[in-house]
Amino acid sequence: MTAQRAARIRIVVLMLTLIGLVAAALAYLVYSGNEGYCIAGGEGGASIPVEVIGSGGGGGLSGCELLYSLPQARILGFHLSELAPPYFAVLTVLAVLWALRGDRVFLAALLGGYVVGAALVPYLVYLEYIARTICLYCTVMHAVILVNTGLTAYTLYRG
Repeated sequence: MTAQRAARIRIVVLMLTLIGLVAAALAYLVYSGNEGYCIAGGEGGASIPVEVIGSGGGGGLSGCELLYSLPQARILGFHLSELAPPYFAVLTVLAVLWALRGDRVFLAALLGGYVVGAALVPYLVYLEYIARTICLYCTVMHAVILVNTGLTAYTLYRG
């Protein structure tokens, strides 16, 4: 792989990681009750009801509230929306260090973090399925995780 291509990949990974960090922060703000950060407007919050899957029947809860109220959205006592911002903050630090220094140690650590996230994405999508809603912020984070897992793996093993 050429040095120019590797530098481009580092920048793309950094930019996507920053997008993931912003999405994680916005999802946390919605979770913590700051409704002004909902992007879909109205009661639906930053989510889209999935009529194709089923009626959801959330008892008056918005899509975001329904998703965030699931007991399965907690891991070791922490809500997933509380874990996403620190997760992406660590990944952002690693991406910045890798972008600036180009050191494979930071790349390997970044890949490890993204592999952990990629392993959780199917479970997170399952939560959206049982809540009968699609969280837009979550979908952005899922896409960032999956794309950056591929990019970092490609770079580590081809670079």
